[in-house]
Amino acid sequence: MTSQNRGRPLNILLICTDQERSWVDLPSALPLPAHERLLAEGIGFENYHVNVSPCGPSRSVIYTGQHTQHTGVYVNPNTPPQPELSADLLTIGDMLREQGYYTAYKGKWHLSNINEGKDFRGTPTGIYPNASGVLEPYGFSDYNFDGERVGLTWEGFMEDGPIAADAARLLFDLAAGKIEDQPWFLAVNFVNPHDVMFFDATGRQHETRAQKNFLAPLLPEPGAAIYQKVWDFPLPESFYRDDLSHKPECHHAIRDGQAAMYGVMEHDDEAAWQRFQNYYFNCLRDVDQHVMWLLEVLDMTGLADRTMVLYTSDHGERAGAHGLKQKAGTMYKEDMKVPLIVRHPDCSGGRTTSALASAIDLVPTLLALSGTPAAAVAERYPALTGVDLSAILETPGARSERDRRGILFNYAAQYGWARTADGMDLSKRRAHRGVHDGRYKFARYFAPAQHYQPKDWETLIR
Repeated sequence: MTSQNRGRPLNILLICTDQERSWVDLPSALPLPAHERLLAEGIGFENYHVNVSPCGPSRSVIYTGQHTQHTGVYVNPNTPPQPELSADLLTIGDMLREQGYYTAYKGKWHLSNINEGKDFRGTPTGIYPNASGVLEPYGFSDYNFDGERVGLTWEGFMEDGPIAADAARLLFDLAAGKIEDQPWFLAVNFVNPHDVMFFDATGRQHETRAQKNFLAPLLPEPGAAIYQKVWDFPLPESFYRDDLSHKPECHHAIRDGQAAMYGVMEHDDEAAWQRFQNYYFNCLRDVDQHVMWLLEVLDMTGLADRTMVLYTSDHGERAGAHGLKQKAGTMYKEDMKVPLIVRHPDCSGGRTTSALASAIDLVPTLLALSGTPAAAVAERYPALTGVDLSAILETPGARSERDRRGILFNYAAQYGWARTADGMDLSKRRAHRGVHDGRYKFARYFAPAQHYQPKDWETLIR
């Protein structure tokens, strides 16, 4: 399937949230009207995964169609040694521009240090820098005029509304003729439900973390009405049945590291874990209302029947699964399985697919949906190794090459940290690589210093 069905390619609206696990692993009774509308009008991918976590590394895969060993973004750009996506690496913005699209980006970026050396909240000299053109080297126009919000304390609550409003303003302008005879691609990147990262579920975590304001302060939920709802949903089953005693040592290290960075939250304090999960669900409800506004703007402007909508996230949130919270460092489904919903004007909605899919497939799928021939993609963008999933939109029961290949997971943040001045012990098993065939996962947690050991399967399985 392509978008060349009306004389010119369809517009594309890509909506990406931050830290959202798949709806398949959320309570069915949790009200998320925008999600429900997209699922009713689109095709939901029930077996879609990111290839890496956390934010920056995963976004580098989403927007370039290449794994982190090629993007170089193996940790977040604001984390030592501060890797940034090279502007020489083609993004989906660059590629769609070459196909005649007007391309724009709003919201969280987290692939380079946009705000470095700038004060977008105002400066003593009265200079207020305009960041709207800062992503032009990466193939995107119309960025946030006031810089980036990467997801610190309450930033989803405070900034997702302005991100939605800024994106809506652009949609109104596009509908009014900002560009003529040209399809557009707009990526809108919300922060929430990422706010859960800095939530003080016990009320005392800020007292027990290693550094009081490391990265950002820990706070309770905002006083807004949407955060006051208390949900009576159980914690994940694995919270009760998995004490990590049979899991790799690195999972214990993740738990201990979380306590140091975000304060102690004892496993037997079930009420605190319930509050953590409750806040996470309310963060989802908050961002959902901003997603709904964008869908309503498409309706109001008459753009809906000329625009494909793709909804996804950069990684999940464990939220109690296996007694862990946050993200990164594991291959658990709560960490890696995220939503992908595609609403196409020419495809009937209300359907789901169990076909295997991953973030590495988004770029080739978007190129196919833009009408770019497969041969042209192969010739012009040979670095792309993902699979075109567009045929599944017409036939959700179909399978793609991804089902045969499986999904590659990898995580090498510790390798990046080891390159800092203080270094890091590379003899500990903190990195991982793994594959997933849709039924089973094979995960190898290894020490970078012994990356190539063992050298044979017989030794590996002992």
